[in-house]
Amino acid sequence: SSDVDRRLRFGLQLGVLCLAVIAFQYIAAYLSGLKFAGGTRLNLQRKLQHVGTGLAFVQIFNMLPMPTCKLALGAGIVAFGLVQVARKASADINHQFLALFGPMLKEEERIGVRPPAAVHFLLGVFLCLFAFSRRLILFCILVATL
Repeated sequence: SSDVDRRLRFGLQLGVLCLAVIAFQYIAAYLSGLKFAGGTRLNLQRKLQHVGTGLAFVQIFNMLPMPTCKLALGAGIVAFGLVQVARKASADINHQFLALFGPMLKEEERIGVRPPAAVHFLLGVFLCLFAFSRRLILFCILVATL
């Protein structure tokens, strides 16, 4: 019974963390006042989203065994890739995506010249899971997001 309780607690913690990451994406997208705050070229809204997501990834990778991290991140990449394909295939889906996340995108990402940088970041982390130790991966995620 204690093993079941432990797994349930772990599942709930992980679920809450994943929901928090998704909620954070929406919240960051609506903080349009941070975009280029103070007249600089630094998009603070985008930076806030990068840092928050990176820190959440570090926490998730600390919680899960490596095979689960590989599976979950692989599934996430496929899902995000499908969203990008759907954006290209449907003007309605692209419009909805841009309504939610457009303020955080660079111009070439917004118009579809290239996918959002998150695709490259996720692919890079995914490849690192197969090539490097957990400590080095966590360090690289932190460096990339800060």
